[in-house]
Amino acid sequence: MAIKAYQPKTSEERQKEIHDLTEQLNQKVDFYFHSSEQLKEYLLFKSKFYNFSNRNAALIENQFPGAEAVGNFQFWKKSGFTVNKGEKGIKIFKPMKFDYLRREKNGPKIPISKATEEEKRLIQEKKIKVYTELNYTITHVFDIAQTNARAEDLPKLFPNRWLESKVKDYDLVYQALEKIAETNGIKIVAPYEELGAAKGVCYSELKQVALNPRNSELQNVKTLIHELVHAVLHTLEKRNDYNQHEREFQAELTAFTVASYLGLDTSEYSLKYIHYYTQDESKFEEKIRLLDEVKETAHSFIETIESELVQERNQGQEIEETLEPKVVFEYSDINEVKQGTEMTLTEMTFKEANDFLFQFNQELQKTINEDGTLRLKNNECFDVSVKYKVIDVEGNIYTPQTFMMSKMEENQPFSSIAKQIYIQEPKLYKELCETYLLYGGEKVVHKVQNENDLSLEEIRERYGHFYYVQNNMSKAELVPIKDMTDEQIQRVFTDQNYLNLFNQPGMYELTDDKEILKQINQFDGRMLGSDKVIITDKHITEPMGYVVWSEAVITKQLMPLKELDKVLQEAEFEAKHHLGYEKTRVHYLYPNETGEMIVRAMDRIDFGDGSFKSIVDELKNHPSHKKDLEYMQSKWDIQANREAGPVLTKEHVKKQIEQYVVESLQATEINRGLRAYGSTRSEENEWMVDKFTHIAMKEEFYTKEDVNDIRERTTSNFYNELHKKDQEKIHTLETDYITYLILLQKEKKGPLTEEVILDRLNAENVYYQSKETLLSTGVMTKTTVGKMEEKVSALLKDHSLQTSFAKPFAHEMER
Repeated sequence: MAIKAYQPKTSEERQKEIHDLTEQLNQKVDFYFHSSEQLKEYLLFKSKFYNFSNRNAALIENQFPGAEAVGNFQFWKKSGFTVNKGEKGIKIFKPMKFDYLRREKNGPKIPISKATEEEKRLIQEKKIKVYTELNYTITHVFDIAQTNARAEDLPKLFPNRWLESKVKDYDLVYQALEKIAETNGIKIVAPYEELGAAKGVCYSELKQVALNPRNSELQNVKTLIHELVHAVLHTLEKRNDYNQHEREFQAELTAFTVASYLGLDTSEYSLKYIHYYTQDESKFEEKIRLLDEVKETAHSFIETIESELVQERNQGQEIEETLEPKVVFEYSDINEVKQGTEMTLTEMTFKEANDFLFQFNQELQKTINEDGTLRLKNNECFDVSVKYKVIDVEGNIYTPQTFMMSKMEENQPFSSIAKQIYIQEPKLYKELCETYLLYGGEKVVHKVQNENDLSLEEIRERYGHFYYVQNNMSKAELVPIKDMTDEQIQRVFTDQNYLNLFNQPGMYELTDDKEILKQINQFDGRMLGSDKVIITDKHITEPMGYVVWSEAVITKQLMPLKELDKVLQEAEFEAKHHLGYEKTRVHYLYPNETGEMIVRAMDRIDFGDGSFKSIVDELKNHPSHKKDLEYMQSKWDIQANREAGPVLTKEHVKKQIEQYVVESLQATEINRGLRAYGSTRSEENEWMVDKFTHIAMKEEFYTKEDVNDIRERTTSNFYNELHKKDQEKIHTLETDYITYLILLQKEKKGPLTEEVILDRLNAENVYYQSKETLLSTGVMTKTTVGKMEEKVSALLKDHSLQTSFAKPFAHEMER
């Protein structure tokens, strides 16, 4: 069908529409309010969620800023929602009570569950004392923004409702916004931290903006405009010309205006946002100026967007007009599509091309079946480095990824897609044919081979001297890769993306056996046929071990048990120095008397809770591993020298307690708005103090009273030093004020020269900046500053002004 050229509006028409939109929204904001029904709905909604301690609330806010409605995995499941795939849980502390008894003074702690019947009876009669310890474990919760809850599931008043909508010509609009960013020297980057419920962020000092990856298309467009306004209008040089309310008012009003011009309705979200920042009209000093800048910025943005849309849409028309009813592409009959098949260049009419693709699609549907949508969304069907576009019969222009994904979401089969598109670049057909290939009659999806990908036979030939450690319940077998069947190699070494581990990027270039082992054994992705793949280059003649999975950053190489013991001890030492603990699973294997390979799974290790000492200690404490331990110790030395790795000493523990006490005090001062030392939260440092207190007592370095003495001395030293620094700052402020007054009087007495005026202005600026710093950090109040100024003024009346130095007067102030 023919496509009409896009007709842009005139500059005058655009100016009038922008003016009408900004005025219309500004009037709506003035009358905006929340109804009592909305408020009631919101409060009922919020009441369903967990209540958290102040410490956990601080942890949640720190990890997921703006979190509004938080619950654990089971809570969301019971509520009828699911947590989105790939979302990272928010870590919080869950208290756990541990009740125990002691059978003798200072004897081991016996859990109540392990008490004898007689002991339980005596406990009920209160003849045996029961001790209680409160420990903490880490659990995970998720904010509503991390679930599949949609806008209609939430109360209208919910502050972080996400805009849910598709955007026509989304790629073009986004491309135009990228042009605006480029023109203004701004980069669009991935966020440097978890944005939580925030939709975007502007890094003014870096001239960068970022979007929340959870955003919908509509939210992306609106938010990118909002953040670009901040980056363009509110630069570091001009940021202080506006207060926060003015900055947010301008950014959101511009975003609403530009979005509305493009036919995108963001009023429900924007009205709430702007209403929040305009409730206090006193914060707006020059509303007319703000609105003028909004109109000017919106006009500039729309001009750029219009220019891009006109150019692309007219380009689409030219392609439509010049496209012959023939398509040149690389073609092979569907029945011959196999790995490695050479494609030949063929000329076909568009109808023939469609018929061929329809045939191919029917076979393709059988192959990709239910996971086809997922694979398209993972961009596995296209080479993302190739730049080409797809234009549908309505003239809309897409990248292949966006187009195919959008059609899959509409549940349209490939055949209907083929009938709806014109191909600007014939390579797209080759991509469709080569990316998903039928292999051996199995319904398995394979990605197109890279130049250096090895066949199964080549894998056996190149890596056949390695052994696969095959775990079978409690035994292990070393299987030479050269003896493995095609089916075994595919099942064992294929990851969830259907890529063989031996064809990982960079594998082909590796020739050193140690590097090859490291690359395979360190692989952390999910596998199709097993949880963990381990290979070795020799027969195992001593006890070996490896980390199956861990929350700690730790090597997963297969290594002698003695070496692994040292690695685990280092991980335990490191974990003691941060919050919580890190769950870890370890397997060990060894050859028994007959040469049979035995493999065992150790009980879970929790690095950081102080319980792990060594592999030998772990095996000793569990009866099921005792026989293994006795046999291994009779044949080999399996325990690492504890002195070889990092060891907790009495002095080290003391320094850690002192450090975290100081950081806790610093953070407390910040939370009160009194000081400016850093950003660590007081609660987290208090937990670390508690953790090292527990370690100090468990290792018998210090008693509880000793630790309290350390804390008191550290606290006293901190505040003494703080007071000393504050006095120095106050002394400096007095000196700055005296200097300013002397130069002011000198200027008043004359003669007036440029040098005299500039000296006074400089001294005035220095004083007012120092004063603002001390007021904002709480070192002084307006009252104490006023008293200081009165004292200085009184002292100056008693001194000659012939000296240009202020230090003599500062000494007077000290007295």
